[in-house]
Amino acid sequence: MIDRMFSSLKHKYFRLFWITQAVSLIGSWMYFLTRNWLVLELTDSPFWLGIISGITLSPVIFLSLPAGVLADRIDKRYLLIITQIAAMVLAFVITYLTYNDLVTINHVLIISLCFGIVNAVEGPSRQSYIVELVGRKDLLNAIALNSSIFNGARMLGPAIAGVLISFVGISGVFLINAISFVGVVIALFFIKSEFKVREKKNSAFQDFVEGFKYIWNHKLVFNLMLIVATFSLFGMSYAVLLPYFAKHILNGGSRELGYLMGVNGIGALLGALGLAAFSHIEKRGRWVLVSAFIFTIGLWFFSFSKNFYFSLIPLPFVGFSMVFLVATANTILQTLVKDNVRGRVMSFFTFMFLGVAPIGSFFAGFLSEYLDVIIIIRIGSALCLFLIVLAFLRTPKLVKEI
Repeated sequence: MIDRMFSSLKHKYFRLFWITQAVSLIGSWMYFLTRNWLVLELTDSPFWLGIISGITLSPVIFLSLPAGVLADRIDKRYLLIITQIAAMVLAFVITYLTYNDLVTINHVLIISLCFGIVNAVEGPSRQSYIVELVGRKDLLNAIALNSSIFNGARMLGPAIAGVLISFVGISGVFLINAISFVGVVIALFFIKSEFKVREKKNSAFQDFVEGFKYIWNHKLVFNLMLIVATFSLFGMSYAVLLPYFAKHILNGGSRELGYLMGVNGIGALLGALGLAAFSHIEKRGRWVLVSAFIFTIGLWFFSFSKNFYFSLIPLPFVGFSMVFLVATANTILQTLVKDNVRGRVMSFFTFMFLGVAPIGSFFAGFLSEYLDVIIIIRIGSALCLFLIVLAFLRTPKLVKEI
């Protein structure tokens, strides 16, 4: 089973990309927690947590779809090199501002927007680049392993950052994140892809329309996109409110917040590794539905907790179900679609997963001015479950055949 779990790592270029990306992702998750803690120190407001998280994801709304067209027209490796260098520069900028006590909430807002632009442009290329490194045979395993490092970093990064803030300060953690980009940039210069970029016969706009029509006419692909969008819109707001929850409801600090996000990441990592080990199984669609149930139940138990240690119990289940739902949907999509539209399909996936998230983040931040954050978490999880179940009732083929 171990050999099957890591089968795609036999491809040397994917292995190099996977390892260096893991380091970079740990740095990025350290940055996200530290940035949110910085926002809380500057404003002490859940409203600003929602605004900053929303502004980070908002460029996906406007840029992810054009980025998908770009991913199908140019060498993805070059685009990834440019975006990783841009992210590294931004990381050094916020390090400088914080170290010299110059940072304000406006600086955080602008840099978060710039990070969002970079992520929106590179997302479709990064997701569709995997097939060029491993081929179709090991694609499903590679997708799952890619999810595993994302969620492993999601587990380790916040936990490390929560501890390091006490020792090296916020600027020290930001500096570590900036340095973490170096490895993946160097690796991308050495990697050679196995697939060539397709010949450009249409204009960029025609390519976009072609990709949209493909998704619209493919009922299973379209409904999977809606399921992912529902989860992103109503289910993910708990992560935005977690710093406020840790500080004001559990009476904790940055270390407690790191532990909360860390155990959440443990569950997510186990979900990704489980998907890698059983990437050969059939009827994956039903696991999306099962994951939605586990996610909702876990969040409900978490929302009733006023004790830090009890709060650590349901979060691994929330993390597990979260990654299993999203990674399984990603896997199903990449199995169904053609190679020549993969970049555009994954750009729509990125849009549905990340592009609608700012709406949820803004809405959660806005509601926090009028409702208790506990109520907001409960409402979001309940809506998530209801709408996903409704989507499956409308397309039973997702459970029976996919």
